[in-house]
Amino acid sequence: MEPNGKRVSITLMPMRAVLGAACGEDLLSVLRRGKVNLASFCGGRGACGKCLLRVLEGKVSPHTSAEEKFLSHEDLKRGMRLACQTKVQGDLVVYLPPTSLTPEQRLLVNGDWEPSELRPAVTVADVDVRLPVAPGDDGSDLARLTHSLAGGLVGPHSVTIDLETLRELPVVLRSQSGKVRAVLRRGKIVGIIPREGRVLGVAVDLGTTKVALFAHDLLTGEPLASRGFLNPQVPYGEDVISRMQQAMQDEALKRELARMVVEGINSSLAEMLSRVGASLRDVYEMVVVGNTAMHHLFLSLPVEQLARSPYLPATDLPLEVRAGDLGLSLSPSSIVYLPPPIAGYVGSDHLAAVSVTHLAEREGPCLLLDIGTNTEVALQSKGRILCCSCASGPAFEGMGLSQGMRAGEGAVERVYLDPLTGRPEVSVIGDDPPAGICGSGILSALAALLRAGALEESGRLRRGFPGVESRDGETLFRLVPPDRRGGGGVAITQSDIREIQKAKGAIRAGVEALLREAGVSAAELKEVLLAG
Repeated sequence: MEPNGKRVSITLMPMRAVLGAACGEDLLSVLRRGKVNLASFCGGRGACGKCLLRVLEGKVSPHTSAEEKFLSHEDLKRGMRLACQTKVQGDLVVYLPPTSLTPEQRLLVNGDWEPSELRPAVTVADVDVRLPVAPGDDGSDLARLTHSLAGGLVGPHSVTIDLETLRELPVVLRSQSGKVRAVLRRGKIVGIIPREGRVLGVAVDLGTTKVALFAHDLLTGEPLASRGFLNPQVPYGEDVISRMQQAMQDEALKRELARMVVEGINSSLAEMLSRVGASLRDVYEMVVVGNTAMHHLFLSLPVEQLARSPYLPATDLPLEVRAGDLGLSLSPSSIVYLPPPIAGYVGSDHLAAVSVTHLAEREGPCLLLDIGTNTEVALQSKGRILCCSCASGPAFEGMGLSQGMRAGEGAVERVYLDPLTGRPEVSVIGDDPPAGICGSGILSALAALLRAGALEESGRLRRGFPGVESRDGETLFRLVPPDRRGGGGVAITQSDIREIQKAKGAIRAGVEALLREAGVSAAELKEVLLAG
């Protein structure tokens, strides 16, 4: 049923928020518009079963075959539904379970920083501009600034200035009595600030799941701050294919996906910089890397040719774009530099990894894996670097698992098994009771199960081992037992283990394909570098 225009209200429990909707809309679209982050791995196609909610009051569309796949007859009888499959047919009251909401995620963005000499495109020059003091003093403000910059050796025709900077020039010169700091980018004046003004650069890693921000002082090279946040596009699909499919079907949505990321960068960067006494206007250069799909969606570029064979990007050249043209609230004259994607599914993020690890200069053969929802692999051998992409999926992020969740409050993040009793001990993020398991938790659990002997090397759970049981015909290992309040506990199923194996298998296939192409055996590898 298409929306028929009749307006109704949706009351969300337990937060008691009220959203407006049109009859015929699906609940996932209503929640997205209301900025309620409901988990959705498949982007609303009914293929993941994550957007669970309960209809407490009101009339909705009949349940679908997709819902019958994920929900039992009893679940459906008590009002459990998938938001993407449920159409509004009147005023509603719905309950959103905590496990269905995307929590504030704990993200790792810091690490050991290896000092290196920065050679930024942005430089500064502190100058003393002689201001006119009497009638008859010739020369414009720009001419006087140019004269001071060039030491009086060249004329004003030799320097260009950004229009926004020219608008600020007279005011700043006079407020600082001519003692100013000129910010230049490759010979062009892009800023006039007080002598004590800061000049910052920001690097952005635009991942499918996570966006990471890193700020540096361009005068000293000092790293100032870093921060990560969940990619706001996630509700439209955990993987790049789902997001591209939706962008291809709706031009307005494609622009909305770009806007969501820009707004996320603006707000997160502003908060991050405020903690070090800086602001967005102190940023004069930004570098953004990401896989090719994220690169294209960030720029609102067409993705049709990227989604279909032979998977060609719109560009494989570096780009320089004014920050204001993208909606970024940086210094008015700042530039966003986007390194080139390598190919359709090997992006500029991998190019950055190849560069920062000095892969070409290492003793080969050498392998680099950048693990994520979309894993990229590079092999350096015999003077060449070969690359490929692997659809490893979001299992390492905790998604696609029966009780998988992001690394937020209530997520099991570490597992230990007592070697004598086989009894599990779990570490949970935050003060909430265990609600699910995140990526680090599932990897920790599998390692613990393997060490304890509860898991065969093939990945099969050993029946009869303490903690291994059967539920609804599937073998599982119980990490957290159900509680008296009706909580279902946390378990790892055989299917969950297979999801991790499939993700690992995709990466292994990419590695073996590159080794075969290069004529190199695994035993010949001198080094394996891991990132992600």
